[in-house]
Amino acid sequence: MELLAELRGRRQWVLGMFAVVWLVLAALQLAGGNVWVGSAQVVLALAYAALWWFSPRPHVQSVTEEALVLRRSTFCTRAIHRAQIDDVQAKYLGAYGLRLTLQDGETIDLPGRALQYEVAAAQAAALRRWAGLDDPVS
Repeated sequence: MELLAELRGRRQWVLGMFAVVWLVLAALQLAGGNVWVGSAQVVLALAYAALWWFSPRPHVQSVTEEALVLRRSTFCTRAIHRAQIDDVQAKYLGAYGLRLTLQDGETIDLPGRALQYEVAAAQAAALRRWAGLDDPVS
């Protein structure tokens, strides 16, 4: 379960950083008397803040005894029962994450923080064991 705890996602910190940078630039422009440019930068800061807060990328909120709870956004969570999982594979998604394949054919990409394929492969194997799936033949 410790390997699965590493799957817990976080919001994309880059989007939050862009929001802060645009807000600082907007404050500087408004302090300098450039109302139009400052106002446009406030709008950009708000857009990046909204993208950061309401990020649609799914991430693991928790792993319970019977379900994998995914959070897609601030207001949307989804519980996937372990019997619904058909396959789990390590996949490169900016960093190494996991690709879940459900029984209905839906695929869900879970971005991870693993920098090495072996870590993501171990996470995939742990999730496969949790779901009661056979280990794939290499």
